[in-house]
Amino acid sequence: MVSRGDNEILTLGYAEAEHFPADENGAWLGWYPANGEQAAALLDKAVERRVQYLLLPHTAIWWLQKYPELAQRLDTEWRELIRDDGTCVVYQKQ
Repeated sequence: MVSRGDNEILTLGYAEAEHFPADENGAWLGWYPANGEQAAALLDKAVERRVQYLLLPHTAIWWLQKYPELAQRLDTEWRELIRDDGTCVVYQKQ
């Protein structure tokens, strides 16, 4: 889940969640990617940790414009499951 490190946001009931961007343990890195290439690389690292979904809360939907390489990766390699700009966007790895 795109976040700023708030662990409470990861409480999703039955589903496990981690921060994005995250370190190798799923903990928030403490910073945003410098550019879209770095954001896409961080997504690749998440997939290596077996992350299957990416949730962007409505407060983080701007990432799709700020990081075009990430948005392109999501459009080509992931499937958009939910889009409600007032709530969130959820992608699933194909």
